[in-house]
This record gives sequence, structure tokens and C-alpha cells, in this order.
Amino acid sequence: MGLGDSFTYGAGAPFDETYLRSLEMMLNSGTSADSGFEVIKVGIQRYFPEPERLLLQHYGIQFKPDLILVGFIPNDVMDSYMGLEAITISDDGTLKTDEAAQLGEVGTFLYHYSHLARILLRKYVSFKLSRKYQIDWPEVYEPDGLDETTWRNIEAEYSKMVKTARSAGAEIVFIHIPISPDEAAYFDIKGTSYPADRLKKWAANEQVLFIDTLPVLMAAEMHQVLYWPQDGHSNCAGYAVIAETIYEKLMDNNLLPD
Repeated sequence: MGLGDSFTYGAGAPFDETYLRSLEMMLNSGTSADSGFEVIKVGIQRYFPEPERLLLQHYGIQFKPDLILVGFIPNDVMDSYMGLEAITISDDGTLKTDEAAQLGEVGTFLYHYSHLARILLRKYVSFKLSRKYQIDWPEVYEPDGLDETTWRNIEAEYSKMVKTARSAGAEIVFIHIPISPDEAAYFDIKGTSYPADRLKKWAANEQVLFIDTLPVLMAAEMHQVLYWPQDGHSNCAGYAVIAETIYEKLMDNNLLPD
């Protein structure tokens, strides 16, 4: 089972090119139909650790997964800082900030079907959120920064997910996917490794596997474009790198169910 936000959902790519679907096909390469792997894809746009934990605890665990993959994006810190009180549930079950919901049906249509509109609307909503919540992106990448309380809340939510997984006899793995170089430059983020370093330390304390896709994506970025410009989501090539990295780490750590 794969949990996460729009990156895990696969925004910016056809279904077969999303990283969970690509991983599923890699796992099933060379297997028979009756012994293959099924990846339950639970990436939902705008989700962050708390709603992901609630979904796993109340619904996901009913599917009796053998292995749970949890995708983390640094913007999960911002979403966690704003909290559940700042979002609303749209008709399709995804989450929106109250500011995005105010765009109405026309704004939602344009966001889904126009790349240019999506870029402009994201900037508009981000501007409104930054003014309302005094959001400071670089603080996400600073040890003991203004977001320290939020970081601790995220770790607490993840610890609850670990407990839920273990109570059901499932393995659980956490995956760090970095924001795009364009977004890092736009928000004047000088370093990009702190979120991964912090989660790696937390995972070691919890004795669960942590997969950091940052080094592999940075190396691959030197030879090809892995993110959509301005939009910030991975393109098909980026999702392929993420899937390959997860597959190799699962194989190396013998975490594939029998």
C-alpha cells in the first residue's frame, strides 16, 4: 500500500508512469499472474501525515497490506503547520486549502486542465497562504527552526503509523521525495538535505527503513529534466527514478513479501 500526497497520486504523469504503478510493474516482472504483487495506490492530493495516518488507521489497514510505503514531501511540513482546520474536502475526496476552495468550480476546472492556469493559480493561492499563515519555506530546512513543533507533530503521526502497521503484522517504509530545483530556487532554499537527514534519524530510532530519493534525483537531474517547470511535480522521468530507487532499496533490504 502506498500512501502520500499528489506526488504519490502521480500528478503530472499518465497512470502507468506514476511511481507506484511503475514500482508495481517492476515487482511483477517475470512473475506469474497468481503470484504477482498488487500495489494499493492511496496517493491523494493535498494529504499530509495526519490525514494519511487517519486513512491508514481507519481504512487502509482493512486491506491487510504486507508492506506500507509512506511518501514524504517537504511541503508536508507546511501542510502540517496549517493543520486540518485549514483545509476542506472537495467532491472528489481530495483535500484543498480553504483559499483554493474559494476559486470555485471554474478555478478547479482550469487547475486540472490548463498547465498555465495551474501555475498561476498555485502562485496566487501560495501568496494568500503565506500572508495568512506567515509561512517561511526556508525554516523547513533549518534545525531547531520555527517549524520545530510541526516537525515533532509529524514524527508523532509517523510513530502512530508505525504502531498501526506493526499491530497488523505489516512492514512500513518511509520515502523522502524532494521539492523541485525550481521551487527550491524560488523560495531561496540554500540547503535541501535537512528534511531527509531528520527523517533518517527518526527512522533509525523507530527501526524502520527510510529511503531518500534526493541523491539519486540530484545525480539524474544532471542528465535529464525530472520535474515540470514551475508546476513542481515530477514528470514521467522523475517518477521512473523514484520507482527504481524504491525497488532497489526494497530488494536490498529483503522487504518484499513472500
